[in-house]
Amino acid sequence: MTVFKTDADSSVGIFKTYGIDMSDVERFWEAIRKKWPTPQPSFHQLDPMEQMMLVQSINIILQILNNHER
Repeated sequence: MTVFKTDADSSVGIFKTYGIDMSDVERFWEAIRKKWPTPQPSFHQLDPMEQMMLVQSINIILQILNNHER
């Protein structure tokens, strides 16, 4: 069950930030890495497996939140 839609699924996840189109996942990563105490790579500098893990972690968080709406 995919809770989080990627850019390929819909155009809803596209935002205009700093003149660059960013997906919800990229915006989420940017918000986290700005608050992290040590420098972190940009989303596009992450290994593809790390990018996938980030998407999966968002899906897990959303699933937990959806489970408690009942």
